Amino acid sequence: MNPRQLFLLLPVLFLWSCSTGVDLPSGTSRGYSSVRLSDKAPHIDTPDRYKQGQKWARQNIRDLCQQKGLQVSEDSAQLEISRLVLIQDNSTTMALREYFTGGLEADAMEDLAHQRGVVQSKEVEQFNRAGLVIDVREINSGDLVYRNYVKRDILPEGTPLEVRQRLVQEAVIEALGPFFS
Repeated sequence: MNPRQLFLLLPVLFLWSCSTGVDLPSGTSRGYSSVRLSDKAPHIDTPDRYKQGQKWARQNIRDLCQQKGLQVSEDSAQLEISRLVLIQDNSTTMALREYFTGGLEADAMEDLAHQRGVVQSKEVEQFNRAGLVIDVREINSGDLVYRNYVKRDILPEGTPLEVRQRLVQEAVIEALGPFFS
């Protein structure tokens, strides 16, 4: 490669290296009337505590869609909403992929979360947090219309049920709410 070619390639390499590798499209619900929720059986190794949080997230997504005028239907929906939960502490990041239809994108998001939250973290105190990623895809084309995420600290095991439910609801509204703007 001659110096001129290398010089022309440098801006491309710079932009590529700055990219997160994770798309965050910000489409809206305008023009759509129906949605289905991604549903699979929970993985056998998923702790019960996280299974309960997934149930609450699903119900909150369903409720929000219905409140905003989208019919929730498994048969003839235009959109599919899926969710990815990332669990993280000071040394590890784990993805709960059971309800996520983004395929290999889950790996990229898990890697990015681990790099930013663990490897590059300057936190010295022990932490436990969860991230919720919500994807909205057109069913016919498979195009990603919307993606957003939110992260929160994981509450201790003895936290009252109603507090945990409320925090899951708030996370869903924060992650999915802009889709209805």
